[in-house]
Amino acid sequence: MNNYDDAIKYIEKQESTDISFVKVGQGAKKLIVGFASNEHHGFERKSSLMKLKYERNDFDVLYLRNSGKWYLGGLSGIGKTINHTIAFLKKEFSKYDDVITIGSSAGGYASILFGSECSANTVIAYIPQTDLEYSIANCLPIKTEFESAEMKCGAEELAPASLGQSKIISFQSFNKYKNLRNVIVPHTNYYITCQDNDNGIHGKYHCENLSDFKNVYIKGVDLVQFLN
Repeated sequence: MNNYDDAIKYIEKQESTDISFVKVGQGAKKLIVGFASNEHHGFERKSSLMKLKYERNDFDVLYLRNSGKWYLGGLSGIGKTINHTIAFLKKEFSKYDDVITIGSSAGGYASILFGSECSANTVIAYIPQTDLEYSIANCLPIKTEFESAEMKCGAEELAPASLGQSKIISFQSFNKYKNLRNVIVPHTNYYITCQDNDNGIHGKYHCENLSDFKNVYIKGVDLVQFLN
C-alpha cells in the first residue's frame, strides 16, 4: 500500500471479517501497536494513524481488536489463549528497534499489559482499567438493584462481572492479569491519563494504582513526540 486511501480500504476489508488484527507497513524501524477499546468493533485510530503514517512514512502500524473481552482470551487469527497473543506480539516486536503501544479504556489496559509482557519501549494508555476487580466492583447498574442485576461497564457484549466465567476468558488469565501492578517492568516507560472522578472504569484510581512506579508517568502525551 503506497497511500492513505489504499491503506484505509485494506483495513476496512479486514474489518469486515472476524480477524483480530491487521498490519500496515513492513520494514520500518518503529512500530505502533494500537489496541481497540471494548466498544470499538473495528480497528481504532485507523484514520489518524494512517494519516500520520503517510505524512511521515517512517513507522509501521499493527492494529488489534477484541470487543468486550479485554484481550484475555483467544484472538481470531492469532490463537486460542492470551499466551498465543503474547508469542505473536513478541515475534512482531522483535523486528523493530522501537515499539510503542497505545490504546484507550480496554485498549489502554491492553497497551499496558502487552507492552509489559512483550517489552515495548513506550506505552501510552488513555483512561485505562488497571484493576479489573475494582472496575467490576464500581460498575453502575443499568436498572435499580431491585429490578435487574445486569451491569454496564462499557462493554455491550460482555458484562465485566462475567469475566472468568466466559468460555473465552479463563479464570487463569483473569487472575493473572486482573491488576496491572503485577506486570509493570522497569525497561518500559508508561504514560497514563485518567478521568478526574474517583470511581468507575476510567477514574483516577486507575492512575493512582500505578503511580508509585518510577517509570509510570501520570500525564498526557502526544504520540508524535515519540516518533522524532
